[in-house]
Amino acid sequence: MINRNIDVNDEDDTFDLDENKADFKFEKISWTMIRDMPIFQKGVCIDFHFYESAGKDPTKLIFSKNNIIFTFDIFTKDVETIYKMEVPMARQPLEFEPNEDQTIIMITSPEDGIHIDLRKPKEE
Repeated sequence: MINRNIDVNDEDDTFDLDENKADFKFEKISWTMIRDMPIFQKGVCIDFHFYESAGKDPTKLIFSKNNIIFTFDIFTKDVETIYKMEVPMARQPLEFEPNEDQTIIMITSPEDGIHIDLRKPKEE
């Protein structure tokens, strides 16, 4: 996760990370105002990650809310729920951290936390 000032160069659609001008640039490939989408209106954790894409360039981001984990495709704008919590968290998550292959996820809020192992089927 990048937590720095980002300078946008509108002439060539690239991004510099800060005033020190990093040795690399990001290229803008998509622009979406997610704050206008209903799923992003309330309770989404500010931590997010690129969704595992089996060695391909990722096209999805993975987010958490107090009751679901979902993906957002940056090209199609599709949203897909990948996990629904049986008991929602008491408050908006502050931290959202998957392991490297995104099969185990830790989510915490000021009042509670959850450990999710996506390799195991949910108990009915």
